[in-house]
Amino acid sequence: MRGWKNNLILLLTGFALLFVTACATTVKPTLQAANYRPVSVETCSPAKSFWKECVKYPFPVKYKSARDSKGINWEIAYMDEYYGKDPNPKTLVIIHGKGANAAHYGNIMKFALERGLRVIAPDIPNYGKSLPGNLNNPVNRTLNSTREVLHDLVVNQLGVKKAFYHGHSLGGQWIIGYAILYPAAVEGLILESPSGLEEYAGIYFNPQLLEKDEVWTKVPWMKGALDTEFKKTAEDIKAFYYFKSRDPKTGQLSDAKVGYFKFPNEYATFLTDTRVKMIDANKAEYDRYVITYIIDIYTLGIEIIAEDKNSYAKRAKEIKCPIFLAFGDSEPFIPTTLLSGKKNLKFDIIQPFYRMMTAAGNTPQVKLYAGAGHFPHTDVADQFSNDTVAFITAGKVDGTVNPEKFVRSKYLEDLPPDIAAFFAKMDNAAKKQDLQAFMSSYSDSFKSDGRDKKASEVIWKQYIGLLTKYKHHLTNIEIKGDKAVITGFVENNFGEAAISPGFMLIKEADGWKYWGNQK
Repeated sequence: MRGWKNNLILLLTGFALLFVTACATTVKPTLQAANYRPVSVETCSPAKSFWKECVKYPFPVKYKSARDSKGINWEIAYMDEYYGKDPNPKTLVIIHGKGANAAHYGNIMKFALERGLRVIAPDIPNYGKSLPGNLNNPVNRTLNSTREVLHDLVVNQLGVKKAFYHGHSLGGQWIIGYAILYPAAVEGLILESPSGLEEYAGIYFNPQLLEKDEVWTKVPWMKGALDTEFKKTAEDIKAFYYFKSRDPKTGQLSDAKVGYFKFPNEYATFLTDTRVKMIDANKAEYDRYVITYIIDIYTLGIEIIAEDKNSYAKRAKEIKCPIFLAFGDSEPFIPTTLLSGKKNLKFDIIQPFYRMMTAAGNTPQVKLYAGAGHFPHTDVADQFSNDTVAFITAGKVDGTVNPEKFVRSKYLEDLPPDIAAFFAKMDNAAKKQDLQAFMSSYSDSFKSDGRDKKASEVIWKQYIGLLTKYKHHLTNIEIKGDKAVITGFVENNFGEAAISPGFMLIKEADGWKYWGNQK
């Protein structure tokens, strides 16, 4: 890519492709994170505390006791680091997701600390190192009770009266609720792949059942989910975390549509190892983890019931502080169609939230990360960490999108099966960088904007090796006999390429082909 110029326009295959080398603003490090150390997970004797003795966090862990409104004291583990000299530095508080822990976000911590921020990262009660000391406390605590506890820790005990809050997944919903309950304590929100932007059907959730600890006896689908989680083997977990499905009979792996990590790295490996190695470690801690992991489906669900006029999804419009909303463009879990009936991340989740907040006078900054799934902070670690710090220090994130400009795609939706299959085959060939298969989608009589098939192949030969993302989005198609006129765009690593006016497909003996605009 060396030598490319911004706004270089290349006409490829009849499409006006705009390649822009994004010169994102990089926040330079000014300090050294002196206390940083690699994360690790040891194989642990069941006689030991798995979390306290066998899991190493990236920074020193401290403990305090904090109380919820019911008077229950919780032991809270947290990391709190700062290397600058400002007596009142900007502070980032990181709230982890369901099933995770504060250590999993050590890469964001390190990046932010090296750029002058104070960073506090607690483990939510019943997770991570905040699990062993609370085994005698209720497992059916609510998210609001954990908000009360961490508010006591951060604001009352650590004296941080106002901070930026980053929340991932369940943590995203957590900080939405926190900003509603404690607006004076929140300077800004970083919502990474957050739950809480959609609402669930009330038939699935009853807050009283959680309060009475009757979820397992009166909600069959929750008991089923718990049994399934306990039955998972180390091999099952490793497969799922990396978008694989394991045949229980043969052990054979196949690609799956859902999973955690698109790319292996230190922090993806760390979270995988904690989940795998806890299985044969301390039984009481393992049981508490699994039960908490499943019951938190219910704790987050009762906050966003569609029939509840005061659900946090509705009340989010009360939030007045700046918001940075981030998703991977390959998000596998949101929307949660089974519970919400929503199907499309852009149009059912991001766009409605953007419109609601804009109407309330608080337009969020929105960014979609190419190739990332539910974990942008690991899939595109440096980019996401840089954007987080830029949002905090400069108030602006590069490369954001305007959800009002989302175009609803007919990609493989409501298309004739043979045309849908054509686009799927061509898109797949591009992503695999298979030039021969890609060019087989062109008719020998292809012509578009002065180029024939041969000239197009010469150009594609130079650039197909750069593609890992390629997807047709059709906004309209007119089929007349053996020809079809299409409009829309192609989404790739470098942005979006508009389909040239009058661009056509032609149906030949072996199927549909690119035919161009014949000019």
